[in-house]
Amino acid sequence: MTTGGSITGMCSDGLTGSPYQCSPAVYRYDSNASTWTVYPASEWGNADGTYEVDRLPAGVYRLQASVGAQVRMGFSPDATSLASAVDIPVSLEQVSHVDTTLYPLESISGRCTARQNGAALGEVLVTLWSPDSGGVWQPVRSNSRSMWRNTPFPTAPSTSRISKPECIG
Repeated sequence: MTTGGSITGMCSDGLTGSPYQCSPAVYRYDSNASTWTVYPASEWGNADGTYEVDRLPAGVYRLQASVGAQVRMGFSPDATSLASAVDIPVSLEQVSHVDTTLYPLESISGRCTARQNGAALGEVLVTLWSPDSGGVWQPVRSNSRSMWRNTPFPTAPSTSRISKPECIG
């Protein structure tokens, strides 16, 4: 007898469409704290791309699937961040089916310099604007030599174009 609800689905490669063995992680919404918290029921999926996360308490969840910490990542369904992922309602004894697509992770880096003389600006806040997603990526702080690097992000077709890094001193 199952106790709790389940989320099942299929992970596929965003470039080829082939099934992809993934590690699903579910985030549960905590209405008291107004935050998403990873739920410890996450486990590896199967070689054929299918996965199941079971024994979930009733609530609202979001899904993130990955293959290695720096290799591929996806959110459900085909979202590019936890903020844009779709809510998955789960109730006891219910199975919710959610497929997700995994994309290779990329990173971007740079150095903030003064326009007048090319000198390093020191520690600054860098904002990366993604015109395709209509939003701003998480801000990145540079080191004392003005070098910065963002955390990896998925190269989904809707977000593969990052432009206009802005250095704010």
